[in-house]
Amino acid sequence: MIGCADDIVNPSNGNNDLRNIRFTDSIQNDSIFTDNLRILDIKVDEFTLMIRFDYTGGCKIHEIELYSEKTFLESNPVQVRMRLSHNANEDLCDQLIKDTLYFDLKSVRNLYTVQYGSSTGDVLINVYDPQMQLFNPPILFRF
Repeated sequence: MIGCADDIVNPSNGNNDLRNIRFTDSIQNDSIFTDNLRILDIKVDEFTLMIRFDYTGGCKIHEIELYSEKTFLESNPVQVRMRLSHNANEDLCDQLIKDTLYFDLKSVRNLYTVQYGSSTGDVLINVYDPQMQLFNPPILFRF
């Protein structure tokens, strides 16, 4: 196809800016786009959640967001469910795109502080892809 490259790596051009997490009552709501995306790796570094993933495309801009539920699952430690949203904008190109996005976890800590009255704690983060496949293992966020 015209305008498609053979392999596109990091379409965000290495932009490591922290993105905000979007909070919702349920990560299974209709506002979350469900175009295919495969999570390759997830890491936490202090207050940054790094998600490395790939998908096919290359001809249109893809919109990827991270949604988190507003409530924690009661366990020890507590858990939170998050889900990537992927809008491919009907991109029919088939190049493998690899990218990494960084999300600010301070809002999760703030939510924890409001709900539990403590600014320190542990939260297990369960991240789902757009098709609701859970990435394993859960990621421990300690603050």
